[in-house]
Amino acid sequence: MSDAYRQSIEAHNRKVTDNRYILNIIVNCIKFCDSFELALRGHCEKEESLNPGVFRGLINFSAELDAALKQHVEKSQVFSGLSKTILNDLLDCMLQVCQEQIKKKPALRPALL
Repeated sequence: MSDAYRQSIEAHNRKVTDNRYILNIIVNCIKFCDSFELALRGHCEKEESLNPGVFRGLINFSAELDAALKQHVEKSQVFSGLSKTILNDLLDCMLQVCQEQIKKKPALRPALL
């Protein structure tokens, strides 16, 4: 295996690891909002909006605490995780995972009297 090919694989693996880290933060923010039954979207979600919604506010707050997330939110041109389309796709994926987990659980049987 050539050095260039190995470096290409290593760069790809680093990017995958970084993307998984960012996706994990975004999913955790969604789960936080769900835990407290908070709406994900606000009235107006533009950058200059005074009411961007709890989810976007939580992402912005988290970005202030996490340099990698901040860089991602500021510079990502392909996937920022903040668009309503991506958010809906993430919610659909989370639903599918939950449904699969439910299917895997053994059925509860009523106690015999």
